[in-house]
Amino acid sequence: MEMEDTDVGEFEIVDMEMGSLSLREQRKPVTLKEWNGWFDSHTGRLQMTPDEVKERVFHGGLNANDGVRKEAWLFLLGVYDWNSSKEERHAIMSSRRDEYIRLKGAWWERMIEEGGSTLEEREWWKEQKMRIEKDVHRTDRNVPLFAGEDIPHPDPDSPFAEAGTNVHLEQLKDMLLTYNEYNRDLGYVQGMSDLLAPIYAVMQDDAVAFWGFVG
Repeated sequence: MEMEDTDVGEFEIVDMEMGSLSLREQRKPVTLKEWNGWFDSHTGRLQMTPDEVKERVFHGGLNANDGVRKEAWLFLLGVYDWNSSKEERHAIMSSRRDEYIRLKGAWWERMIEEGGSTLEEREWWKEQKMRIEKDVHRTDRNVPLFAGEDIPHPDPDSPFAEAGTNVHLEQLKDMLLTYNEYNRDLGYVQGMSDLLAPIYAVMQDDAVAFWGFVG
């Protein structure tokens, strides 16, 4: 190890995986172009180690404006395996879309066909729906995606029925109710909407955002 003498003592200079980059370069946000350059152009497999990628992202973050977050978050949140190929990722997402539709359909049918569930189940779902409703309507409205109430509320019994809603708030509600179906043991916990909102704002695809949230 090299040693460096500083005002506060002598330190070893650790040869990090990203050591070929200067500190200034490491602190620049990762762009979509840089991100794509880490993958084989034919197979789509990552040509670096996951630790090298995480090290680079840790120091520089991800560019907020060029779409790289939409790609990188799926790896960082565990939706895609770091060692997967382009074809494998396509198959994974196709399968997960189907699973999302199945999960969403399950609770939707249960809410419509009340005769197929017990009173206790109906009350539990009603309580969960109300908790989700309240939290989702507290979502940061400074984010353009969630600003305004430009469509009528679909539930006349909702405390927000007169205020109205917007399509993206309704998507958040559906995703969180679907998570209830996916993980009934946990159910909805206050603040989950705040975790899901930025993922959905980046992905703008309910199935993709759902699995990122699960991760």
